Amino acid sequence: MGATSSYTRLLKLKQTSLLVFSGLVPMIVAGSGAVGLREAILYVLGVGAAVAGTTAVNMYFDRDIDAAMRRTSNRPLPKGEIDPPHKAVILGVALFALGIMVSLQLNALVAGVVALGFAFDIFVYTLATKRRTPWSVVFGGVAGAAPALAGWAAATGALGLGGLLFAALVMLWIPEHIWTLATYYADDYARAGVPMLPVVWGPRRSASATFACAAGTAALALYLGLVAGLGWAYELVVAIASAILLWATGSFAMKSSPESALRAFKVANSYLGIVLLAALAASIL
Repeated sequence: MGATSSYTRLLKLKQTSLLVFSGLVPMIVAGSGAVGLREAILYVLGVGAAVAGTTAVNMYFDRDIDAAMRRTSNRPLPKGEIDPPHKAVILGVALFALGIMVSLQLNALVAGVVALGFAFDIFVYTLATKRRTPWSVVFGGVAGAAPALAGWAAATGALGLGGLLFAALVMLWIPEHIWTLATYYADDYARAGVPMLPVVWGPRRSASATFACAAGTAALALYLGLVAGLGWAYELVVAIASAILLWATGSFAMKSSPESALRAFKVANSYLGIVLLAALAASIL
């Protein structure tokens, strides 16, 4: 496998793109459907570089965990495709620094939010809590919500209720996304010594926590539409998507089987994208 492919997988470009999109939509919504091309390009480049860099550093510190899990053992660092491994840190820090410099061209608040996301992801989530507590994903959620908050700040120069709601939406979505997958791969996490909630609490209790997060996510998505004035079409789409999400996570909470966990994971994966696309369409149209 070529070096380009190895570095592409190191940066998790699909995940990076979703996080950038989760901030680009708030930016457009805050700008009432219109954002300057220069500002949009700066946002995508700045936040994209910062998120990709953060991911590379995260992958470096998690390389032993990844090597111990079947699901992640083919990642580039466990397989020795990037040698020496500290190249990942050098690349990650360089990309993050580039992202901060570009973000400063928008405003200092955007750069500050992006920097806070890096700090939570690397120091609080990856280094301080991931190997110690099942609630680490909550701190990871703060990091994952940073692009959404940065997007709103890029358009308005402030955080604002709309920006906080977009960030809270992503923050609540992340635990349901991770805990459903962690239930399906509970043996993998246990083998690697990672105290994910399904490993510590068991599938049934953790599924109840997942359903609570899903209910909160759905409520926030609907309330966001009212605050941002996204209209009835947005509310209708989100209401339907939320009903499907609650059905999937509710079934998971009742059955707590690997099959229901995987089904809930797939639905949750689609849910955030649907909400963001609905918000984007409502804002533009």
